[in-house]
Amino acid sequence: MKYSTYFFIIISCAVVFIACKQKPMDKNTLDFKQKQVVAITQLLAENPDSSGLRLILANKLDSIGRYNQAILQMDTLIAEDSNKYALWLIKANMLVDSGNMTSAKNDYRKAIAIYPGNEALVNLAEIFADAKSDSCLNLAQQFNQENRYYATYISGLYAAKIGDTTEAVSFLDSSMLQNHQFVKPYIAKGNMYLTTGNKQEALNTFRKGLEIENQNILLLNAVANTYKQLGKDDSAKIYFSKSLSEQPFQPKVTEDLKKLNLK
Repeated sequence: MKYSTYFFIIISCAVVFIACKQKPMDKNTLDFKQKQVVAITQLLAENPDSSGLRLILANKLDSIGRYNQAILQMDTLIAEDSNKYALWLIKANMLVDSGNMTSAKNDYRKAIAIYPGNEALVNLAEIFADAKSDSCLNLAQQFNQENRYYATYISGLYAAKIGDTTEAVSFLDSSMLQNHQFVKPYIAKGNMYLTTGNKQEALNTFRKGLEIENQNILLLNAVANTYKQLGKDDSAKIYFSKSLSEQPFQPKVTEDLKKLNLK
């Protein structure tokens, strides 16, 4: 399968932006993203052999919640070249977005069989940890020494899920120290504090994560939800709004913000 060069992809995106902009629009709105999908679909119909355009379309469809259509585009790409780690990884991520964890696990395994990449390993391990399955610890052993912070994080996440808070804090704090730019441990630790009823400590932890990665959707939503639980609706609205500005298709966040605005 011949893949378009980055230059072609950039040019294609520029054409899409021009096609969408009949009048000035905010590029972060759902309406704009939906118009992008229409324009890219038209371009792909004219260039059906363009793998680059098909991949762009799949990602755009995923971003507006049209998961089945996005996955169909990925299936087409995979049918042409099933030995690409990235294609299986992207499809698995889309399956997670759609809530289909069983199929996601299968596709992460297929990606890892081609190449044991960090993203596929950690994403699959998270699914097992969330299910309280110690299979996540076996996956964690596949990270090399340079990336040990992933393994430490997975150990901490698993400990948090099974209720071993002491072990969880120890592992998650260690992961933070091993890589100061890695925010997943902050999310796991904050969620653990929420589970144990320590809302203020959860908020503090989530906000520390946001200092590192201030556009992280999971952290923005976590901060917003924690403020909501603390009865600080104005602060919750600010962070829900920030989250939606980054990723406009979030039905639950949209509904939560709507309810807060009606108070």
